[in-house]
Amino acid sequence: MKGFVLPEYNGRSITNIPGTVLRLFGIQNNLEPLAAPILNKLRGEYSSIIFLIIDGVGFYRYRELKEQGVIPNLAGFNEEYLTSVFPSTTTAALTSLSTGVPPAKHGMLGFKLFLKDFGVTTNMISFRPWKIQVSLVENGLDPDEFVKERRVYSYLEEGYVKSYILIRNFYRNTPLSRVIYGSHETYGIINSVDLFTTILKIHKKDKQKKFIVAYWGDTDTLAHRYGERSLEFELELRNLDFLLGETLKKLQGENVLFLITADHGHIDTVPEKAIDLSEDKFLQEEMVLPPGGEHRVVYLAVRNPEKVVKYLKEKYGDLAEVALREELEARNLWGGELGDFSSRVGDVILLARENNSFVYPENDEEKMMIGRHGGLSYEEMVVPFLWKRL
Repeated sequence: MKGFVLPEYNGRSITNIPGTVLRLFGIQNNLEPLAAPILNKLRGEYSSIIFLIIDGVGFYRYRELKEQGVIPNLAGFNEEYLTSVFPSTTTAALTSLSTGVPPAKHGMLGFKLFLKDFGVTTNMISFRPWKIQVSLVENGLDPDEFVKERRVYSYLEEGYVKSYILIRNFYRNTPLSRVIYGSHETYGIINSVDLFTTILKIHKKDKQKKFIVAYWGDTDTLAHRYGERSLEFELELRNLDFLLGETLKKLQGENVLFLITADHGHIDTVPEKAIDLSEDKFLQEEMVLPPGGEHRVVYLAVRNPEKVVKYLKEKYGDLAEVALREELEARNLWGGELGDFSSRVGDVILLARENNSFVYPENDEEKMMIGRHGGLSYEEMVVPFLWKRL
């Protein structure tokens, strides 16, 4: 898989952050932490660990802006790189950051998945079938039980550490937030100022040890619309950097460990060059379901996998890697064998090379995205991991 960055689940993945947090609080668990050279740098006794997840900020773009001197507070943190999960997308990554296990174990394997129990390809953010405005939650799907893996917050509770999960108000109690966080309470915020002031208020409210998780998604929204290299994306990150600086001043001497990472990065694409698979007549005849996955990683359930692989390599071989699901399982891309989750990803996988993308659009917005993710490029897969003791 030349030119691709594979996830490093054995100590250099965002998946290893929850196990690291538990060890820093002295809580026994079976989750794999970050590799010893990183973990040892973080060790200490802390009153609070604050964990900020900034959606869609790849390591490459972060380093560019750092070198330009426009994010001085982020630049003042200690720095490592980590890999995202596969696919490098929010639904999979945030679930791994909540459970400490790779996608093969928790089953959130992408943006669109075939759910066997309901017989439909489903948008895993809205939990609605492809092109059908019916909620699966209203038809028997229980978001709180969809992911069976234990969340890190329950381990912390047993160790007398109080967890606080901060997300935008409009994400609270949605099917996706319930899948990611289970039954654990979330706290709604209204904007970036509210995010950082709420972090301060929670930290200072009492003497109990705390794990404060704060998720910010506007960076990802802007990257999708304008690109990760856009002025809009840069200004959003600079705004967060300013607010972070003001927050750090008020946390000095408070015995806090502040961690920052991203769930994935972005690669800027040319929307007009996206390959529309709905126009491929051969695939239309071979597919038994609408495609799943991402614009950069397409999951195909087909009648004749070997025949489809041959066809795709001939037609799209310059644009993408083509593989059977079993081949990618053997490479540990999802972090283990998929087992009962195999049907969610189909039989054949298209992995976009360079900045190519594939769409099977439900709407025009999907066609017009500039920043995209899900794939295995350096820009998508490698994210910053930053830390500072206060």
